[in-house]
Amino acid sequence: MPLPRGAPKRSLSGHFLRPTPPPGAPPLSPFVGDRVGSNNTTVQVRLDQLVFHPGLATSVSDGSRKVKQNAVKLDGAPTNDLVASVKLGSEFTLRAGKKMVRVSVEG
Repeated sequence: MPLPRGAPKRSLSGHFLRPTPPPGAPPLSPFVGDRVGSNNTTVQVRLDQLVFHPGLATSVSDGSRKVKQNAVKLDGAPTNDLVASVKLGSEFTLRAGKKMVRVSVEG
């Protein structure tokens, strides 16, 4: 339905999600809990957030869906757990569908 003549046009930009967080929002960290393992060498990460940050998923919920559907692979091994344990100082390949990135875990 067309707008009546002279009616102000409304912007729809506020009705859709933005790809960047609002100013002043705290950074989203994929790490959960404390360091575990001997000598605190292992850390737990949320895979749905880890898939979202480098752009392998359009949102955290999309990342969660991909993890639950076994579309996410860590070093070639499919996983459907939302939380994974990784060693500090290690590197691994993270793949979601056809997209793939190399992840370095720094502590």
